[in-house]
Amino acid sequence: MRRSKRPVDMLAGKAHTIPHEAQRRGSRIHSQTRKGRRQSPKEGVDRQAPKANCEEGRANALEGLEIIKRDAPVLKHRRTPNHKRTQEVRIMASPILPKKKKLPRGITRRGKSLVVSFALKDRRCLNGTCVPECECGEIERRSVGPCATPEFAVEQRALYRRQVREGTYQRWKARPEKPKRVIVGDLWPLYLRNYQNKGKSDAGRLEIAWNHLKPKFGSLAIADVTTAAIEEYIQQRRADGVANATVNRETACLRAMLIRGTKVTPRMVSMVPAFPDRLPEAAPRKGFITDAEYKKLAANAKDLWLRTLIACAYSFGFRKGELLNLRVRQVDLIDRLIQLDAEDTKNGEGRKIKMTGEVFQLMAECLSGKKPEDFVFTRPAGSQVVDPREEWYSLCVSSGLGQWIPAKRKNGKEFKAYRGLNLHDFRRSAIRNMVRRGVHDSVAMKISGHKTASVFRRYNITDERDLAEATRLIEAGSQLRVSESKTDTKSDTVTYARA
Repeated sequence: MRRSKRPVDMLAGKAHTIPHEAQRRGSRIHSQTRKGRRQSPKEGVDRQAPKANCEEGRANALEGLEIIKRDAPVLKHRRTPNHKRTQEVRIMASPILPKKKKLPRGITRRGKSLVVSFALKDRRCLNGTCVPECECGEIERRSVGPCATPEFAVEQRALYRRQVREGTYQRWKARPEKPKRVIVGDLWPLYLRNYQNKGKSDAGRLEIAWNHLKPKFGSLAIADVTTAAIEEYIQQRRADGVANATVNRETACLRAMLIRGTKVTPRMVSMVPAFPDRLPEAAPRKGFITDAEYKKLAANAKDLWLRTLIACAYSFGFRKGELLNLRVRQVDLIDRLIQLDAEDTKNGEGRKIKMTGEVFQLMAECLSGKKPEDFVFTRPAGSQVVDPREEWYSLCVSSGLGQWIPAKRKNGKEFKAYRGLNLHDFRRSAIRNMVRRGVHDSVAMKISGHKTASVFRRYNITDERDLAEATRLIEAGSQLRVSESKTDTKSDTVTYARA
């Protein structure tokens, strides 16, 4: 039986001819399906159909598929002469997709956006040697947005070109980055580094103050640091039972950090807020040691290093840190001099002091058998004396100048607290003794290491005996003036009588 080349639509019940092109395509699809080189027609649409690359093309493709499903013959059943197998053929026509519209000149597509291109003027154009419509300069590309139409892109390109010709075109500039949000915590490293670069060695006090400031101001923006916020912090600290002097030191640290922020580049602080007035502080400690008390302490001091330590402190008013960091190379036993290095002093200035006889003898014993880099004040085992409070408290209690009293911590735990003299009282006593014994204030300040007269006067403590001595001197001076006036009156009377 000869096969017909014109398939018949069996489903419609009538025969009609299939277009010649569709017939040829259906035969090809059928042959490729049989040989396994093509997807079965039951699985879907022909893979060789052109892909839709845009929304318009995709819509047209779907519309074409609907037309095929409605109009094209779908199945044709055939039987071989021996009736042993059935062949099915699906004839599908690929949709005819419209071509993409060609964009006008100077307009391209970048993703979902349209980009216009135009030439800028170069040196020749600026000199007037080129025609007005030349495009010999650098190519500039500007995006007109994802929602722009080709017509709008053409208008925008014409506008840019006119601006180029008139010399008013402004090239695209990237958006400036938003300024970084500066917080108070960013100022702390800058302030601490600047403090250390100045050679100051009291950074420990600043770190303590910052640890209290950090929970309140650490993550706060600079613009949010207001006078009200500072007053609220002061009120909270006072409610916690903190001394006014401590609160003043903490607010002073905050103020110094903000001032430092105004002196860096780029500037981190534009304006320093107004700070509240300083809180009234308690009167300076008035504890000092008399000669009788010093002799009692010297007699009860058993360790050589402790005996030498209190002798140096009472004679010259050295700070505790300056004495404990003293090394053997800084003591000159030949010239009887003690040299304090600048890095060991609080004000960053070195000092040189002549030793007294008592200090010289004790120093000679302390330096015996030690190397130049060894510390002067060491324990019997050879370790440096870092914290002498335990030995000092025991010495004062045994000398009757201190006592242990019961106390209770904030957590309710009881302990014994020391009340009495402390090592800093030696500094006040030394300054007071130097002034009372006729040492000039400027010389006493150089020995003690004071840089300002106001602080020096705070250490120059006056007690009742000083007032009594002042009264005695006043009376002695008034009696002297009376006696001199009597002598002068007599001489003047004699002279007048002779005249």
